[in-house]
Amino acid sequence: MYRYSEIHRRVLDLLGISVKSVKNLDKWLFINKGTIIELPFVLRARPDDEFIFSTKVYLEDLPRYRWIFKASISGGGVIKIDGRIHQGLDPWHSISFIPSGEHEIQIHASSRALFGENPWIFSFSYSLASLVDWKGMSLGLGMLEALRASRILGGSVGEEILKILSRALEPIDAVPGVENVTAVEMIFKDLGEPLAIRWDRSYIASVYGPKTLEGSSRDFEDNRDRDLDRSIDLVSRYPKEGDIIVLGHCHIDLAWLWPYSETRRKILRSFANVLRLVREGYSFTYVQSSPQYYSWVESYPEIFEGVDEEIKKGLWIPVGGMWIEPDTNLVTGESLARQLLYGQLYLLRKFGKISRIGWLPDSFGFSAQLPQIMKLAGIEVFVTHKVMWNDTNRFPYHIFVWEGIDGTEIPVHIIVATYNGTLASDEVKRVWDEYAMVGAARAWSC
Repeated sequence: MYRYSEIHRRVLDLLGISVKSVKNLDKWLFINKGTIIELPFVLRARPDDEFIFSTKVYLEDLPRYRWIFKASISGGGVIKIDGRIHQGLDPWHSISFIPSGEHEIQIHASSRALFGENPWIFSFSYSLASLVDWKGMSLGLGMLEALRASRILGGSVGEEILKILSRALEPIDAVPGVENVTAVEMIFKDLGEPLAIRWDRSYIASVYGPKTLEGSSRDFEDNRDRDLDRSIDLVSRYPKEGDIIVLGHCHIDLAWLWPYSETRRKILRSFANVLRLVREGYSFTYVQSSPQYYSWVESYPEIFEGVDEEIKKGLWIPVGGMWIEPDTNLVTGESLARQLLYGQLYLLRKFGKISRIGWLPDSFGFSAQLPQIMKLAGIEVFVTHKVMWNDTNRFPYHIFVWEGIDGTEIPVHIIVATYNGTLASDEVKRVWDEYAMVGAARAWSC
């Protein structure tokens, strides 16, 4: 059995040899000035300046391979392919599949960072298109998460995972070249665990840089189909204890540390990212609150139509029913009623249905009027999270019935871990370990 560090190295080798070729996209037309710029590119920026960059690229079509586009910018923006919105772009959403063929790629970007802060400069560090064997690369990414799970779970099941990974990786005896190592580092740079690259790989990439990424990497004998992706049955030896229901979600503050202009940009980027994942074939259910956000997205018909299509399929669920996610302590009952009146009427008018799920994961405290008002507006269950932020008195219940001041009752579900989850193994384990009322949840769902 290989050691943890050796498995990590071999998985990174698998990622490396999955790279077939790379196009270093270092020349762009800076549309604002009408000039050609070469990356890296840095300029001074005011908070709401928008910068537009354009380049043309031809991507060969090879069976079994897919093109990954990576752009590293300091702020946030939108990628457009041939004039259509492709997906959002920021340091945490910087890679995307792109089809083969001849394309014009545009990046529309601003300098504001994750929490709206403006550094007064904007940088466009590098961009590239990598032709990859996605079967091998996705297998490697899954193995990195399994490797992390072995550490999180520990004990006999952790050892079993290491043994399985060791057996699966044994056929891989190829060492990736400098081009491969650099490409993998630049594709997954800054994305954190489990994609964190070893320091030695980062060092190699920093020494050679993107200029090594010209042309094709050498071919490797493909031994992956023999045993690497075989299904391993651990469930028979370690039976599951239950189920965790997972829903995709973007938590977007309407007004927090940024102006409305940035909120609108964040909403467009977030909705575009969800639709991009759907179009890539990923199967999941997504929930999104705040009809105000949907109303703003109507300005982008291709995005709004995509949202409407997923709602019709039942895979995108409008939640909350309120026009936005409001504070409920300082406002009157009339204000809360109108939040739901305007919100539910919008959803009914645009999508033919109202929301049945109350959704205030980030509000600090809840008016005792809410059960009555939500029930009268068609809400059947209430979901929140902020009660878990108390660092002194731990909230004792994660599923319960809330009785309002008039006697109206509504079921409540507490999101235990976070409303900004990554679904990594440590987070999944934390949800299961910390959920205080597993038995009650099972009884309620029956």
